[in-house]
Amino acid sequence: TNFQEGGALFLVITLILMCTQEPIFWCAANQDGDFPGNGLFTTSCPEAKSHKDIYSVFCCIAMLMYFALLTDFTIFSMRVSAFLLVCFRVISELGLFLMAM
Repeated sequence: TNFQEGGALFLVITLILMCTQEPIFWCAANQDGDFPGNGLFTTSCPEAKSHKDIYSVFCCIAMLMYFALLTDFTIFSMRVSAFLLVCFRVISELGLFLMAM
């Protein structure tokens, strides 16, 4: 449970950081500007271009943390446990393949 508490805290911090870099929030003031793709909920305004890369990194970290926190639930279902085992095997083989390149 100590891993889960620390992971949950790290996930909350990551989600807060994602919220600060959200391109839709940066484009909210300039949704009717003169740029391609303008409109409500746009992410293509000039103000958001510098925030998209860091937002993508935070999204990746948050999804990995969700996956890591969900591994505790595999004890409830044999199918999920088998799927997780196969995923870890495939990921390790993919890592070996990428290191060999």
